[in-house]
Amino acid sequence: MGINIQGITGKQTSSRTKKAGSSAAKKGVSPASEKSSTGQNDSVNLTDAASLIQKAEQALAAVPMVNADHVNDVSSRIANGQYEIDDKQIADKIIELENNFTE
Repeated sequence: MGINIQGITGKQTSSRTKKAGSSAAKKGVSPASEKSSTGQNDSVNLTDAASLIQKAEQALAAVPMVNADHVNDVSSRIANGQYEIDDKQIADKIIELENNFTE
């Protein structure tokens, strides 16, 4: 029996998972291999979009949240008095950001 999860809310999915998992645990069988009342194996088919989202989440998990090399470089330049602030560049970025909000 195939199950298409497209359009199913998390609440429904989790209750289905709990039922399958709890009855499988009673039988000593893993939920993935549990048989339904009709004698067929249950399975879940992910849509292409769900598969792409899952791959993207895995790829993002491998990317560090902070560029440590850049942080160390800036910290070192600040400590040595070599970090220069470009007032014009900051002002231009503020104006650009403000323009994005008004469009």
